[in-house]
Amino acid sequence: MNGNKEPWENEITIDTLPTYELQLLAERCGLDVVKKIIEEAAGLIIQVPINPFRKARMNYILKKYDGTTKSILKLATDCNVTVQYIKKFHFPPT
Repeated sequence: MNGNKEPWENEITIDTLPTYELQLLAERCGLDVVKKIIEEAAGLIIQVPINPFRKARMNYILKKYDGTTKSILKLATDCNVTVQYIKKFHFPPT
């Protein structure tokens, strides 16, 4: 894993990974990706938030909103949120 492959590294499989979380990542992203994460971030605790892209979605809505009801409806559909969500959190009444 450090560039010079050790002979025992051929024994690394999804089943031999030490945690369910690493096994799940390997199933979804590939064993090589997980090996790289282990190599680069051993000991690091990573917590994945429930809504990790909220800020990016907010930025998108703010950029695309043009002040019309039509744009609110389109954004609600595109961003899989309600019209009320957009109005409440992005464009409060003045």
